Amino acid sequence: MEGKRFKIFDSLVKRMRKNKKLEIGVYAAIAIAVALIYITSAAPKTSKTDDKTKTAPTNTEYAVSERELERRLESILSSISGAGNVRVMITYDTTSQMVPALSTDTQKNGSESNDGLNSYSQAESSSPATVSGSGGNSPIIITEILPKIRGVIVIAEGAADISIRLNLQYAVQTVLGIDASCVEVFEMGVNSK
Repeated sequence: MEGKRFKIFDSLVKRMRKNKKLEIGVYAAIAIAVALIYITSAAPKTSKTDDKTKTAPTNTEYAVSERELERRLESILSSISGAGNVRVMITYDTTSQMVPALSTDTQKNGSESNDGLNSYSQAESSSPATVSGSGGNSPIIITEILPKIRGVIVIAEGAADISIRLNLQYAVQTVLGIDASCVEVFEMGVNSK
């Protein structure tokens, strides 16, 4: 069977060599096929439940993500040797802001002056670009500006030890990228446990 395949392949190669147009056409088809395979493999994969664009979350979703950050910090800080049980509270100066994609429309207005010359003016207007979904139109979000952190309070069982207190403070500074003056660490009281 393989010998028959090679004979067919040899026959096609000989025909291509005799006919330059056929050879160029085959090479072009191969190049297009390779390009299509590359493009489809490089395209981002999306699931059926995901929209092609990210839509703006609601205020409830912001609150959930802020509480989730506190929970994650509590979990990681309680893993520091000697820290014990840890509670975290984060306060913010601002809220999260979503930056929508803008659709710009340009309109040209023309008029004729008394001396017969035409003059044109352009007016641009921008509005948020939207995508239609099952819940109506929603804006296309380019980026999210995270809220500015005002301060962090950490309450830990082991915070009476100065080295543990400093380790907790350094960890919070590192994770949140904030200054030491924004982080306060306190020892957990007996009633707080």
